[in-house]
Amino acid sequence: MKAAAQDRPTTHYIWLTRGDGKVRASHAANNGKVFAWDNQPPTGHPGENYGCRCIAQPYVPRVDEYLKQVVTSIVDEGLHRWEWYEFVWHFYLGEGRQIRLSDVGHLQNIINRARQRKVEQVFERLERQILQQARSIGSGQFTGDSSNTYDFSTVSSIHGGSKVITNYAGSVRKKGNALLIEVKINYFYEDEFTDPLSDRERNIGTSDPSKYPPGMPLEGEYGGTLYRIYDSWSTELNAVVDIDSSKSGYR
Repeated sequence: MKAAAQDRPTTHYIWLTRGDGKVRASHAANNGKVFAWDNQPPTGHPGENYGCRCIAQPYVPRVDEYLKQVVTSIVDEGLHRWEWYEFVWHFYLGEGRQIRLSDVGHLQNIINRARQRKVEQVFERLERQILQQARSIGSGQFTGDSSNTYDFSTVSSIHGGSKVITNYAGSVRKKGNALLIEVKINYFYEDEFTDPLSDRERNIGTSDPSKYPPGMPLEGEYGGTLYRIYDSWSTELNAVVDIDSSKSGYR
């Protein structure tokens, strides 16, 4: 399977299982579907997982597909990148002043994490939403939004449960069997530093001030003051995909 993946005679393949009771449920759900080698499903490609007996049957798509999402905003960060303890110092000494990621050297790393496949899937999740919406209308203008919580703790332990809110506007038009999609997207990062020792999270399961039980003060432990951490960036998405999602490597 690895040798076949390296040769890759086509850009796309049809996922085929053995069709027996040993097939994993997640792989059975992929059976008969078309995938692109450069846009792997959440399960990975056939044969990548240990013990997987699925195969990739070469497939020539009806449409020369592609999807690109490019960051268009300029990331201008400070020279000094904050360490975790500087966020804690600000909790005690900053008097609640909000912090912008670009001012503390964390924005580019957050964006890099957001665009990674099979990790947080921030970009990928929104791309799936946009493709589904574009296919549903077929032709015309469309807008949308989303809001999800992600774990960016590999950038810093400070960014454990952060919210990413998006809005977008774009257009789609038909050309033969293809959809031509152009979308402008705005991403907004939101977090609140409220719980440096995780006391509240351990005791009540959350550090979200809006979910504190009645009578629990909003101020932080041991005299600290909660503060907002935020920033934003923009991207442009351009794609050509098959109208029929079952015949597309992008779905």
